[in-house]
Amino acid sequence: NGIDLLELDAHLADADVDRRRLGLVDGAQVVGSVTRFDPVKRVDVLVRSLTILAPRLPRLALVLVGGGRDERRLRRLAADARLGDRVIFTGSLDDPARTYRVFDLYVATSRKEGLPLSLLEAMGARLAVVATDVPGHRDVVVHGETGLLVPPDDPTALADAIATLLADPERRRRMGEAGRRRVAEAFTISSMVEK
Repeated sequence: NGIDLLELDAHLADADVDRRRLGLVDGAQVVGSVTRFDPVKRVDVLVRSLTILAPRLPRLALVLVGGGRDERRLRRLAADARLGDRVIFTGSLDDPARTYRVFDLYVATSRKEGLPLSLLEAMGARLAVVATDVPGHRDVVVHGETGLLVPPDDPTALADAIATLLADPERRRRMGEAGRRRVAEAFTISSMVEK
């Protein structure tokens, strides 16, 4: 499950996904997640956190990359919360890493996780992250250094962490660089083979 950072960098450099193509307005603050839409991934908690944040952050948008059996429920949840075009569903993509460069912040909300590849890719792409404090995420994210860990199933705590990092671009940049170093040191293919 190691990450090939050179390959990731090549995908990011060649990415044809940009903010306008996704329908994002200029100056949008973009929170993103690449995941399977399954109840264990708790993407609904992320959508609920957006309902808390939307009144305070008028340019906030959520980009959800993926698909799965929970998609219809998530779309209905976003529509019922009147989030409209603030939640963008891209569907499943052959190369979801192409989307990382449009995100300001990466969020992972699983209730349980193994080794989270998309979280590692996001960190490898120099994104600060917010993730639930569960095994798997806890093994990857260094709280306060590469991102923030929050209790699972808590949309208010998630919203607070997202707002904290969106308000501080320099902290996000430092966390993104620290995340890249962490992936390079511990989670590349070569470092994992060495171990």
